[in-house]
Amino acid sequence: MKSPAEINLTHQKAIQLYQQGHYQEGLMLLDPLLKFAKRDPHLHNSIGMFQMALGMFDKATATYKKATALLKTDPQIWANYARALELSDKKHNARKAYEKSLSLNPNNFAVLNNLALILIKSDQLDKVESYLQKAITLAPDQPASYNNLGLYYEKMQDHGSAMAAYQKAVEKGPETALFHFHLAESLARNDFHDKAISRYQEALKRDPNFALCYKSLGRRYMESGHLDLAEKNLRKALSLQPLSDAFYQLASLDVITKDDPLMDQMKTIFNTAGDEDKEQIGFALAKTLDNQGLYDQAFPYLLAANKIKRAKFKFTHKQTERYFRALKEQFQATTINDLKITTSCNITPIFVLGMPRSGTTLVEQILAKHPDIQGAGELTFMEDAIKKYLPGYFNGEIKLDAAKLEHVREYYLSNLQKIAKGKHFVTDKLPLNFEQIGMIKTIFPNAIIIHTKRNPMDVALSCFMQSFGSTMAFIYDLKDIAFYYQQYQNLMSHWFDLFQDDIHTIAYEEIVQNIEGETTSLLKHCGLDYHKDCLSFYEQDRVVNTASYIQVRQPLYQKAINRWHNYENELSDLKADFTNRGVL
Repeated sequence: MKSPAEINLTHQKAIQLYQQGHYQEGLMLLDPLLKFAKRDPHLHNSIGMFQMALGMFDKATATYKKATALLKTDPQIWANYARALELSDKKHNARKAYEKSLSLNPNNFAVLNNLALILIKSDQLDKVESYLQKAITLAPDQPASYNNLGLYYEKMQDHGSAMAAYQKAVEKGPETALFHFHLAESLARNDFHDKAISRYQEALKRDPNFALCYKSLGRRYMESGHLDLAEKNLRKALSLQPLSDAFYQLASLDVITKDDPLMDQMKTIFNTAGDEDKEQIGFALAKTLDNQGLYDQAFPYLLAANKIKRAKFKFTHKQTERYFRALKEQFQATTINDLKITTSCNITPIFVLGMPRSGTTLVEQILAKHPDIQGAGELTFMEDAIKKYLPGYFNGEIKLDAAKLEHVREYYLSNLQKIAKGKHFVTDKLPLNFEQIGMIKTIFPNAIIIHTKRNPMDVALSCFMQSFGSTMAFIYDLKDIAFYYQQYQNLMSHWFDLFQDDIHTIAYEEIVQNIEGETTSLLKHCGLDYHKDCLSFYEQDRVVNTASYIQVRQPLYQKAINRWHNYENELSDLKADFTNRGVL
C-alpha cells in the first residue's frame, strides 16, 4: 500500500518525464498508481495526457471520461476530454465537452479556438465568429485565432475578410508554414496569382516536406500554363505523400507513361484505399489509360470512380424537372417586360454558356485575346447573388420581384467591376449559366449570350471523365447525363423562343474546322471588329482555371472530335438513351 505522499511523489516524477518527452516511461510510472488512487481525477487526467502524447486517443478518451465523472467542475479536464474525443473522430461529443469546459471557464482562448474549429468543420457557424473574436480579445497575439477566423470567412464566402484574417495570422506567427499556406490559398481564390505562388514558396521554406503545399503550388502552375513546374511540384508532393487529388491533377497533364512507377502505385492504392481516395485515383487511372490509348482498361476505372462520386449527391430527376419547369413558367415575355428593371450599365457582360465540356473554354480563350475584352473565367457571381436574394430559387420556388432582382443585378455588376481591369466587355464562362438566360436577359437586356454546343456523345464522355463538384451532380451517371441533356435542350428551346437572335450559337466542331470564319461571326455578334490576335487564343499569359489545362495552351486539334468512338461499345446504352429522348 502506497501512502498519499508516495503517490504524489511518483506522480510528480511522471510529470517531469512528460516535460522531458519520455512519455512511455512516465505512463509506466503512473499506471500502477491506479491500484491505490483509482478515484483521483488528477491521476486519471495525467494518465490521459501521456496516452494522448503516445497517440492512444481512444484510451485517452476513456481515461478522461473517468476523470470528468470524478471531478465534474474542472474546466481543463473537460477541455482535455474534448480534445481526446476530437482526435478520436467523435466530433459531436467533442463539441459538447468543449461547451462544458467553456461553461466552467468562459475565458480559455484555446477552448474557444478548438470549439470554433469543430463548428466550422461541421458547418454550424452561428456562434463561430463571436467565439473567435473573444479568443482574439483574450490573446491578441495568438495567430491560431486569426487563422481559424480566416477558415470561418471562407465558409461564409467572404473571401476578402478571409484573406485579411490569414494575413494577420502570418504577421503574428510568421514561422508557421500552415498560416502561409492558408494565405496562399486565399490569395489564389482572390485572383492574386503571383502573390499566391510567392506565399506557397514561403510556406515551403518553413516546411520543405509540406506535401499539400507542393500539390497546391502545382495546381497554380497548371492554371498559369507553367506545365513543367506543375509536373515538378505535383511529383514532389507525391514523393512525400500519396495525395489522391495530386495523382488526378498529374494525370490531367498527360505526363504519366506506361512504365512510370506511379502506374503501379495508383493501381495498388485503388485496390486497397477507402472510397474517398479510390474515387480520385479511379479518375486519375482512367485519364492516364485513356491518354495511353488503353480505352478498354480505362473505362472500368471510370465507372468505379463515378459510382463512388455519384453516391455523394442527391441529384433527382423530379427536382430538376421542377426547377426547369419553374424557369420556363416564370420567365415569360410579359413577365420580363412588366418587371421594369434598371438597364443602364457601364460594363457589358459576355456570358459563354452551354453544357459543360461543350467548348466554353475555347470560346472564352478566343474572346479574351481581343483587346477590348477581359476574360474572367467561370464566375459564381450570378449563382451567389440568386442564393442571397432569392432563397428557394434553385428548388423551383421562383418568385420574381423587381426590388430583389435589382439586388441580384447590383451584386453581379459590383463584383464584375472589380475584375474588369478597365475593359468594357467581361466574359463569364460558367457553363450552367444557360439555366439563367432568362434571369440574365431580365436584369441585363444588353448582355451578350454565346451558346456553345458540341456532339452530345462527346460532351457526355468528357463530362463523365471529370471530377467536378456538387453543382454538376448529374455528370457521374450516364443515365443522369442523358436526362439532364434532354432538360438542357428543352430549356434552350424556350430561351430561343423568347430571345431569338440575342443568343449566338457556336459549335465546337465548326470552330475547329473554320476558326477564322467562326471567330469573325462571334466578334460580330459582340459588336466588335475582327482582331487577328483572337486566332492565337492559346498564347495566354492569364490564369485559366479549367479542366482543359493542356488544351488551353495549345493550337486547335481535331482529336477531341468524335472521341466517344473510342468507347463505342461502352457507350451504346447512352447512345440509345439519347436517341429515345430525342437528343440525337
